[in-house]
Amino acid sequence: MTAPRAISPLWFPFLLLIVVQVLFMMRGDSPIPNHALWGTDGYMRLVRVEALATTGNWFNGTIERANTPYGDTLHWTRPMDLLLLAGAAPLIPVLGLKEALYWWGVVVSPVLHWITLFALFWAAKPLFPASGLVYLGIVSLTQPALLSYFSAARPDHHGLIALLFVLMSGYGLRLANRLDASDVKTALLGGMTGGLGLWVSVEFLLPLALLQVALGLGWLKLRVHYARAGSLFTIGVVVVTALALLVERPPGDWLAVEYDRISIVHLAVFGAILAFWRVVQNMDGWQLTEKLENRLTIGLFGTMFVLTAIYALYPAFFAGPYAAVDARVVELWFSNTAEVRALINADNPLKSLREFLFLMGPVLLAGPWLMYLIKHDQERHRMWVFVALSLIVFVPLSLYQARWATYAEMLLILPYTALILALLDRLDRGAAPLEQVARVARAAARGAVVAGMATLFLLLTVLVYKLEDHQDKGTANCKMSVMSKYLASEPSLNNKSRRIMSLVFYGPEIIYRSQHSAVGTPYQRNTRGILDTIDFFAATDTSKARKLAVDRGIDTVMFCIKAKERSWYKSTETGDRSMFERLSRNAAPDWIKPVALPDELINFRLFDVISGGKP
Repeated sequence: MTAPRAISPLWFPFLLLIVVQVLFMMRGDSPIPNHALWGTDGYMRLVRVEALATTGNWFNGTIERANTPYGDTLHWTRPMDLLLLAGAAPLIPVLGLKEALYWWGVVVSPVLHWITLFALFWAAKPLFPASGLVYLGIVSLTQPALLSYFSAARPDHHGLIALLFVLMSGYGLRLANRLDASDVKTALLGGMTGGLGLWVSVEFLLPLALLQVALGLGWLKLRVHYARAGSLFTIGVVVVTALALLVERPPGDWLAVEYDRISIVHLAVFGAILAFWRVVQNMDGWQLTEKLENRLTIGLFGTMFVLTAIYALYPAFFAGPYAAVDARVVELWFSNTAEVRALINADNPLKSLREFLFLMGPVLLAGPWLMYLIKHDQERHRMWVFVALSLIVFVPLSLYQARWATYAEMLLILPYTALILALLDRLDRGAAPLEQVARVARAAARGAVVAGMATLFLLLTVLVYKLEDHQDKGTANCKMSVMSKYLASEPSLNNKSRRIMSLVFYGPEIIYRSQHSAVGTPYQRNTRGILDTIDFFAATDTSKARKLAVDRGIDTVMFCIKAKERSWYKSTETGDRSMFERLSRNAAPDWIKPVALPDELINFRLFDVISGGKP
């Protein structure tokens, strides 16, 4: 009789992940009961995918009802659109297109989280035994930035980026540690994964650059296989980038220069890097390259060649993807967007401490232990050096902008898990009790160590939060999901498609839920829409606000008086004279007529723009 197969303990983190995701869906502030989504990106993504499904126009990414009446073309690309459409397809015959997209949009990020956990186990396999991977999985489920990006009801591309980063890092670890000739498949697949990440978002340029630097440093110090690995890795990036251009863009647009989405610019960048690696690979057998100082000279000249070639062709590349964004948009929009906030604020030290502990706390223990591993774990020395190099980049970046914390967390959990394993090993050392009570006690102690270490910085965050002064903090109490449904269903508002002047972060949900159009949406390409929204609500001269409304043919004005965005529209200069303040207290000019709203929308204001009347 065949004995039943034992269930692998590796399944425990996956079961725990289901529990975590269900608990997150049951949160009191979960958007799912209101048929809503987290943030704004999900709404605009679903609008974009719905347009693709209904029109079949692959190359047209313009949202006609954004930046009304001119439309707005997003900087997003098609891989995430395809993932959403493919997942929703089996549900469309039952639920219809819109509902199928919504419900697949609710679960797509948790599904990506599951896949990413598989990818994490594969990526970290060279660093840990199978038993260690279980603890790695548990620790990964307590990382706030990761949990945020993989939240249910968040159908955006960040979870896909995280998955691709884990996969590319896994290839990077393997390339870093090989002593013999590079595995062709490992290098090529690593580069192709990086190329796919670049296709999804140009923010993947940074992880790609980091791996290129790591391979370059490996070649400088050790030679061995790194020149060949760098060449093959970059070939993988170039191949996928070229294919992405062919698929993403129409033939007439193949040479279009864009910096915030994949374009010929990025193909040229990695083409120049590939030229460097090919030269280095061909020279690698020469006696000249045996000396470190000669390799350093070659590397410096090669780097200068690559940078000069890129600058000669596309000088704006070095200004970053947001170089063309108006300074006012950067100042107001970026400074008020949670993902791009700085974690350190000298004016609020307790909040800074809380945010640091919440997102970056493990670095306090993982950092010193990583230095210990680099010195003493000779078998995995190069892999730990690669992790350290990555953290040197991503931890400071996370302090500068919270959006990078996801990358830092995915790297920090590696040495942090190694520290937990060392503590467990210390606990078990020299003890082999036979008594049942002793075995139970030790199992309880091990569980306490794992649970305590996994949640340590979350508990410290709660402690610091309790020390903060929260007296002046009020809730926004702006139920935008209720308001947007009202705009979509109220008969008197739906005799036509209305052009609505609303707050910037309200635009996507208005467009998603109703037939109406919006001026402002929180995307850098809609600079004109953002600035016109700011100029309208911040105007102290009502004639200027009226001109903006007339120029765009605005029918309706809508906003919430307690929205966080209200700080954009007032200053010491404007006082209570701005349009936002005037309309908030119902002191509207003659050309704007108040519209009564139900009691549940008491914090909202709705106005019809009428012809005639005095400014």
